[in-house]
Amino acid sequence: MQVSYNNLFKKLIDKGLKKTEFAKEAGISPGTLAKLSKNETISMENLLKIYKFLGCNSFDEIIEVIDWFSFIELRLISVWNHDLSFDSVQGKA
Repeated sequence: MQVSYNNLFKKLIDKGLKKTEFAKEAGISPGTLAKLSKNETISMENLLKIYKFLGCNSFDEIIEVIDWFSFIELRLISVWNHDLSFDSVQGKA
């Protein structure tokens, strides 16, 4: 699963918070802050800390889940259909 924390970082800018200041005040470890900066997944516990600290109404305010599964699935179907078409042209299907 791929995620983006751009909404979180925009929110921090709007509140005038530096990343390290935010992490310390929200109880987030430097390791978790590094994961956020690299758009890596973090634990639900840490997401809840961030959610509560910032007073969010929705997780969409801090995280966006980018669904690559659908894209990959469509691509695989496309390749599979192409292979069937190729085989039928050659008389293999």
